[in-house]
Amino acid sequence: ASRKLTLNLGARWDPWFPFIDEADKFAQLWPGQQSTKFPTAPAGVLFPGDNGLSRSMLERAWGNIGPRFGFAYDPEGNGKTSIRGGYGLFYSQVRQQANNQISTNQPFSLKLTVNNPVGGINNPYQGIGNPFPFKAPANAQEAQNYKWVLPLTLTQWNPNMRNAVVQQWNFNVQREFFTSWIGTLAYVGSKGNHLFMTAEMNPGVYGRPGNLNQRRVYAPNFAQVTDQSSRGNSNYHALQASVNKRLTHGLTILANYTWSKLIDDASGDGDQPNNPFNFHQNRGTSNFDIPHRFVVSFIWQLPTLKNSSAPVRHILGGWETNGIVSLQSGRGLNITSGRDNSQSGTNQDRADVVGAWYLSPDRSRDDVIAQWFNPAAFAQNAAGTFGTAGRNIVRSPGDATIDFGAVKLISITESWKLQFRAEFFNLPNRVNLGNPNTIASSAQFGRITAAGAPRVIQMALKLSF
Repeated sequence: ASRKLTLNLGARWDPWFPFIDEADKFAQLWPGQQSTKFPTAPAGVLFPGDNGLSRSMLERAWGNIGPRFGFAYDPEGNGKTSIRGGYGLFYSQVRQQANNQISTNQPFSLKLTVNNPVGGINNPYQGIGNPFPFKAPANAQEAQNYKWVLPLTLTQWNPNMRNAVVQQWNFNVQREFFTSWIGTLAYVGSKGNHLFMTAEMNPGVYGRPGNLNQRRVYAPNFAQVTDQSSRGNSNYHALQASVNKRLTHGLTILANYTWSKLIDDASGDGDQPNNPFNFHQNRGTSNFDIPHRFVVSFIWQLPTLKNSSAPVRHILGGWETNGIVSLQSGRGLNITSGRDNSQSGTNQDRADVVGAWYLSPDRSRDDVIAQWFNPAAFAQNAAGTFGTAGRNIVRSPGDATIDFGAVKLISITESWKLQFRAEFFNLPNRVNLGNPNTIASSAQFGRITAAGAPRVIQMALKLSF
């Protein structure tokens, strides 16, 4: 745009075409509607071609336009200072591995769970009949007469499924100083919507009579219904600072510090909310949230000591050392009850908070290991509830690691060289404590039972010729 200003403008068209199955082995739950493709199917399950549904059973997205904007500004015009910023909107494709679960529904395959069989393990099919060996219908006539095994277990794409949208933006200032040093201060943010997650669409309802399948929302014909949807959301903000010394006089240094916050309601691919009746209850600190992280690394080529005596030159000269120091906060942990007190069948109930759980880490190591947090601050969630403990409210122990390496290249002849390498991982042998037990029903609740790797030293010789 000018001698001092550069602009980068653009847009990406990213249409989404959902996959199909060559044999149309997809299904969805549409309560109250009857399939014409499989007329003996329980009311509520439809297949490609039923009720005008496409072969993918999802809508295509033609209008996915992702704008791009970036700028770089040199306010002084001498290349010493740079002000940069950018924004972009990105569309993500849905992982297609999920189609594997969808294509194994009845009548194409059989997934069967028998809870509390009447005849015990010796006769688990008493009262429902043994459905094995299973044979999938091979033609239209067999499809018309297929005998369904109920209650039906189903995995589906949510009818409103769409590909994820992520917005990313940043603003930073860079400044060169002392000739070889560069400092950067940046604000970085991102926002994700329509992220992939799963949920139990047919949970058990507390208070209804009978076993789990008899208490489900769509009983008695449907058992577990795994709904794969795009309901997830995320929000990230970070202050990032770095200092970089370019390689001069045999030394280069890179130091970075990040202060950030990441909130979402589904961190992993396919995460489920603990309360299938209230997705909002799962919104909280992300599994990946690390509020503080500091990393510094260096490479230092020591002098060759050419003017020293041969023994000193060969033993002490010509070494290259390197190291990495990493310090970071702990991650968030869920406090679960360990019991299905909600009787929903999801087995993800959290505990109730009944007191102050935080304990200072400035205690003896034995005390910290025995109780990282106060276990008496949590209790079993009340029957019919999902617990009052928020998502990831307890923070795990932080981590501090120092790694160091030393390398020396020894020239034997013009074409023969010997390299010696020594590497020290966790050089000070610091005990980085693992996560505590977070299951309220466990006898080890609150206790740390693992730790990170101890000091590891490895040495090697390599001959090059």
